[in-house]
This record gives sequence, C-alpha cells and structure tokens, in this order.
Amino acid sequence: MDTSPAKRKKIEELLWHYTTQEGLIGIVNSGKFWATNIFYLNDSTEYIYAVKLICNVINEFLKDNQFSDSSIRDNGRIAILLMEPPMPAKSMMPFKVDLPLSKYIFLLQLKDIFEGLLNGKRQYNQIYVQSFSAKKDDLSQWRGYCPQGNGFCIGFRKIMLSSDKENIILNECVYDSDTQKEMVSTDINLQLENIDLKFDELEYKHILDDFMISFFGSLLPKIPQMKDISFKEEKEWRAVYTPRESDAKPIEHRAGNSMIIPYVERGLNLSYAIKEVIVGPTPHPELSKKSTESFLKSKGITCKVTSSTVPYRML
Repeated sequence: MDTSPAKRKKIEELLWHYTTQEGLIGIVNSGKFWATNIFYLNDSTEYIYAVKLICNVINEFLKDNQFSDSSIRDNGRIAILLMEPPMPAKSMMPFKVDLPLSKYIFLLQLKDIFEGLLNGKRQYNQIYVQSFSAKKDDLSQWRGYCPQGNGFCIGFRKIMLSSDKENIILNECVYDSDTQKEMVSTDINLQLENIDLKFDELEYKHILDDFMISFFGSLLPKIPQMKDISFKEEKEWRAVYTPRESDAKPIEHRAGNSMIIPYVERGLNLSYAIKEVIVGPTPHPELSKKSTESFLKSKGITCKVTSSTVPYRML
C-alpha cells in the first residue's frame, strides 16, 4: 500500500459543496447525493455555451485544406453518403470513397448532430451534474447558494467523488475558451486518426457509427466542464454522470422554484467522504455549530465542524 506523503495528501484533498440546512439534512439522512439534470441547473445556458463552442470548432475543421477538393464537397455525393438507409458498403458506391471524403462525412455528421442540439431539433438530456468548489468558506458562494444565514459548506474528500463503476467523472471546470477549443479539437483529431487507421475496414452500413459513439463517450462529460470566463472566480469542479444502458440509475423528481426538476441519486459512504462541515454565516454561530455536531454524530459521521469566518452582516 502506498502511504507516501504525496499519496496521503491526494486522499485528503477536499472539494466544497455549498448547501442549505435542508440540503445537509437530506444528504446525511438519506446517505445519498443528488445529481441534477444539466438543463435544470440555475443557469441552463451553460449547456448552450458549450454546444455553440463545439459547433464552431467543427466548422473550423470543415474549412481545412484537405477537404477543399470539389469532389469532396460535391453535394450529390454527400447526399448519397448521408442517405437513410445508408449504402451497405464502399464497394457498392457509384463513386470512389476515399479517406478525405470519409473524414469530411464524419465531420458533417458531427455538425448536424450538434447544430440539432443547438436549435432544438435534436435532444440529449441525459447529463447529470453535481457541483463543488475549490474555494472554502467563500463569501460569494455563501451569497449565491446559502442566503438568509442557513447555509453549510460540506468538505468532501475529492477521491470519493468520481466512480468508474457508476460512470461518474470528476473534472475541474475550464473557463478559458482557447483551452476549451483545444479539448474539443483533441477529441475530434483522435477520431480522425482512428478513421485513418481503420479506413480499409470501414463500411457504410452504419456510417462511421463506431467513431461517433467513441467521440460522444469522450466529449459528453466535458460539456458541463466548459463554462464562460465570467464564472471563473467560482473555481468549480463537477461530477458528471451520463447513463449507460446496462446500469442506468432511475430518474427521480423534486420540486423546484418554477418547475419539477429531474435528478438521479448516488450513494456515498458519508462517514468517510465527509471530512469537514463549515456552518455558514449565522446570527447564532456557536449554537448552530453545536447542533450540527450533534446531528452528524447521531448519524455516525465524525468530522470536523467549524464556523464560517465570514461575518453574518456581510450576507
């Protein structure tokens, strides 16, 4: 077993989840943590921001010189390759299907999918998100998520927040648009390289389906990771769940401010996952700290409980 200081430090790294009294009590009583559908977050335009950026990157790829030949951009050929049902094999095409044309068709398919997501003609609403912050006891977070002096900041061990078994991926949010474009470009280039490697095996019974599935599997968890630079100060991390057919979690629903909100539940070993709880700014910090300690202890959670250093009057 690796017990080095570096390993120990990694295990003890914390991310912070800001919530209300009701949120803390719900998490601890149930032993479960909610991941909210991305369309029902406080700012659902985040999804649109990411999809627009992906569309822009795809369009830049389509302008590449390798696709400039008129035979590649021939609308008649493109229509045949994109027809439904698709042609069964390259050998049955009325024209030569070469490598650049195959890559171009792949990019056109990507463009069609993401533009459809952008304009509402297509839907993919199976992305669920849990939000955390690297910022501990932060005034702006208290104001945003825990108003009226009834908030808590839960320090979770970072190592407990991702799960290969549950297909939950934890990533730090990226706010720089150049870095975001590079993330998308890397995934697209990987699939274009795969088309290079497997071109001789490629048939059009299912046009480039394997590459498309691989691309979405890699990119979908990154969509919630891409945020506008105006949110940079939040230093947000997100645990992202995308369902798999084999073990999809049941969709639950809760009341929201103006609509019913879909979410999924995930279980956590809270006695180990929670290392610290900070009682938010309140007019009665000592009483609140004592009652919080009592509540957590009654549920078998022994962790550090402290009071916020932010004055209540600052809220």
